[in-house]
Amino acid sequence: MSWVTRNLTSTITTWTIASKDAYGKPTFLRGSAKGRWEQRQEKAVDPQGNEFLSNAVVFLDTDVTTGDYLYQGSSTDSSPPSTAREVKAFTKIPDIRGVLFERKAILK
Repeated sequence: MSWVTRNLTSTITTWTIASKDAYGKPTFLRGSAKGRWEQRQEKAVDPQGNEFLSNAVVFLDTDVTTGDYLYQGSSTDSSPPSTAREVKAFTKIPDIRGVLFERKAILK
């Protein structure tokens, strides 16, 4: 177990886009993950190659995709509240054996 996975002790609520309704508005699936939320700015690059400054960095025990939303703590809302942050970039780096992964979501 790496230092990252040992320190994933916070509850993170996730919202993944499930589909879009007839008006093009997204509908979400809510989930839960263990993570470590760091409220800090970090320069990052989104999948389109644009640089941006993050509002938070979250280490997770599960994969997320860009466009998902994360919330620090538990939430029962069916869609992301205004305090949830959007995932703008995600990295997944394996350990030397390829067994454990460091998963990092960059939020804006």
